[in-house]
Amino acid sequence: MIFIASLGLISCGGSGGPSPHTSIGNPLRILSSNVISAAVGAPYQTTLAASGGTQPYWWTISDGYLPHGLVLDPNTGRIIGTPTQTGEFSFTAVVKDSAFIQQQQARASMTLSVLIPPLIIITPGVPFGSIGSPYHFQMQASGGIPPYTWSVISGTLAPGLQLNPLTGDISGIPQLEGTFSGIIQVADSNYPPSYASIHMGAPESKNPPALSLLHGISSIETAVENLSSQ
Repeated sequence: MIFIASLGLISCGGSGGPSPHTSIGNPLRILSSNVISAAVGAPYQTTLAASGGTQPYWWTISDGYLPHGLVLDPNTGRIIGTPTQTGEFSFTAVVKDSAFIQQQQARASMTLSVLIPPLIIITPGVPFGSIGSPYHFQMQASGGIPPYTWSVISGTLAPGLQLNPLTGDISGIPQLEGTFSGIIQVADSNYPPSYASIHMGAPESKNPPALSLLHGISSIETAVENLSSQ
């Protein structure tokens, strides 16, 4: 005698619809149309955003690259770091979702501009000195591309004082009473370099304003007074 057995298989999912892990009907897309500009040598941070699909997302860069000093966190889409080169950097941001079936991917072309911030002298004023007493004052600048080079391009400092071209430090022992005028200039390391300068010598200005210059001239007072004679 022969027994014939048959096994029928049916779908537990009903009519064979999509898996609950798929992202059909919820398309993945990148919301960020572009990225904000960065400044060379300055800390930078921006975050790419996406919607749809199945989170969490995974981010990568293709068809291009980020400037040196910046990296993309694949888990968060955050671009962070301190750029060390200038220019226009085009790349394609790619994001993938976490669906087990029918994983989605989205792409967006972007350009990140890394600019050189304006070179400015930020020294708020130069203090008085005393004849025969050690004097020290630090000229300061920001922007451009460090390191900087400082120089006196017109006039003179008080006798006994010198300007360090590498640090912007004015130091020495003043030897002569009076008010001394001149123009101090700072140059950055870009090619060609950027310049900023200040005109030192405005005896009528007792409270000079803070300086914020780009290729400009502003007046501040620098003087050496003989306090021992008072």
